[in-house]
Amino acid sequence: MLSFASLIGCSDVDSSDVMKYGSMNYQEVIKAVETPAQVRAYILNNIQPEQSNITTGNISFKKIHEYRKGDCSEAVIAASALLSDNGYPPLHLVMAHSDGGVRHGVFVYKENDKWGTISINPSENYNAKFSTLEEVSRTLGYDLYRLCRIHDEFIPDWVSTDRSLSFTVEERKKLPEFSFSKVRKPIRVGRGALVYTNNLEELSAY
Repeated sequence: MLSFASLIGCSDVDSSDVMKYGSMNYQEVIKAVETPAQVRAYILNNIQPEQSNITTGNISFKKIHEYRKGDCSEAVIAASALLSDNGYPPLHLVMAHSDGGVRHGVFVYKENDKWGTISINPSENYNAKFSTLEEVSRTLGYDLYRLCRIHDEFIPDWVSTDRSLSFTVEERKKLPEFSFSKVRKPIRVGRGALVYTNNLEELSAY
């Protein structure tokens, strides 16, 4: 179990409350958790990181709370469920590397016009401080990103179903197409000014 008091965004969470989450059922913990900080504490203390091999595809929050294991997708599903009754939309920031490799995702939320993150990885949890999702992706080390809602990726009942959240072949045909945005690279120009661009022609103005 992690000591969450020293982690970003968790220091104001009462440890006694977090200890109670484990003894609650999934519906009770959804009611008990109200803030991103409490969600981070729940995830970092109740979900053991591992690849999603418990079922075929991802699993609902009900099952996540039961198994206490998961990867980045389970953390996003858990955060979405736990904050579903607190005014936070279920937003999933999916990130990737342009040269291939495994995709990664975090739950993102907005407070005071800034973006914050909730992740299965302790080092990727940030209070709302980012001006853009591009900035979030760049900070986490990815050069491709896209934002989507949970119900665009998984079946509608992603909170309590006992089945896999993966769409069937027929269900997937009805899904909207998503494309990734490219993270602009930081380049120093002129007198040390930092410009974010992927187009070298834009640097001619400096």
